[in-house]
Amino acid sequence: MRDPKLMYDNNWPYNEVGPERTRSMNSLKLQFALEKETKGAVRYQELDVNGGVAATFHIGNLYLRKTSLPSTPPARLEIEVKWS
Repeated sequence: MRDPKLMYDNNWPYNEVGPERTRSMNSLKLQFALEKETKGAVRYQELDVNGGVAATFHIGNLYLRKTSLPSTPPARLEIEVKWS
């Protein structure tokens, strides 16, 4: 199996400055902004450290079912991915 540390970049480990993206040895925090609502889902777009659309993606677009969200979907989400 490929080493997960090498799946992202050659500068492992690193922490980007800013609340939108941070990475430690076993987690990754990302910010997403509401992009579009469809009939049954809400699409969020990954943001970079400056709050703009990310040029390189860790996840890319994120779809969540409307039934899993409040009646008014949040404008932003913070997702933390953890691995061991």
